[in-house]
Amino acid sequence: MKNNMKKKVLSEIRKNNCTLVFFLFVCSMLFSINSNETLHFTIDYLGLTVANVSFIKTDSLLSVKAKSTALTNFFTGYFDNTYKTTIDSFFLPTIYQKSIEQRKYTERSITIYDFYQNIAFFVDTHNDILQQYSIQDETRDFFSALFFCRTLDLEQEYTLKVDAAGKIWLVNITYLKVENLKTSIGEFHTKKIQVTFSPFDETLKMRSDIFTNNFVNSENTLYIWFTDDLNQIPVKTQYSMKRFNVFWNIKEYKVYE
Repeated sequence: MKNNMKKKVLSEIRKNNCTLVFFLFVCSMLFSINSNETLHFTIDYLGLTVANVSFIKTDSLLSVKAKSTALTNFFTGYFDNTYKTTIDSFFLPTIYQKSIEQRKYTERSITIYDFYQNIAFFVDTHNDILQQYSIQDETRDFFSALFFCRTLDLEQEYTLKVDAAGKIWLVNITYLKVENLKTSIGEFHTKKIQVTFSPFDETLKMRSDIFTNNFVNSENTLYIWFTDDLNQIPVKTQYSMKRFNVFWNIKEYKVYE
């Protein structure tokens, strides 16, 4: 099955003038670059920690690890997901990898973004899926879009574009206020923003993981608190849904040489 998938991918890449060398480089990449920044969060619901999330950012790679706690595993089923985005200096993705282990769902995928032609190539070797779809200029995945926000003047309004499982969304960012916030890593003046999502068109999304499915949704609102300094660290998020709120709370932040 994997050999057939490889043949399909190579055929599609040749049709769209992507070089074989680039593809082989993508498939053989070893993500061993020394990190220069790490962030660790708990995901809390009704006062209980249901998951832990860590970010490792380098100049060219953003890695995210999300794993459910024993409490979540007992009541609703486990997840152990890894997301890796190869990024440029503007947090634009060239390669987006997902390794998903969830209750009743597994994915081993890679998405290659071609901004010259505004198309993306999606390959899921576990589920034997090969798909090509259109993207827009400056389309990002959810996590690279989050880190791109750290480079912006957050007191302005923006509309970003996010790819969530093959469907493009408009991400509307609105500045709300400055707020003092106590966290596990200290007390900060923060800039609070509101994030809402609206579909770019009527394209149907592919089946995907719990974070992709839940975060990018037109029915819910996301609030993020960034430190009011040059780093603009996202120290807290609140995901407001109809029946409950989910919080991400920072527990550790480190910078490495």
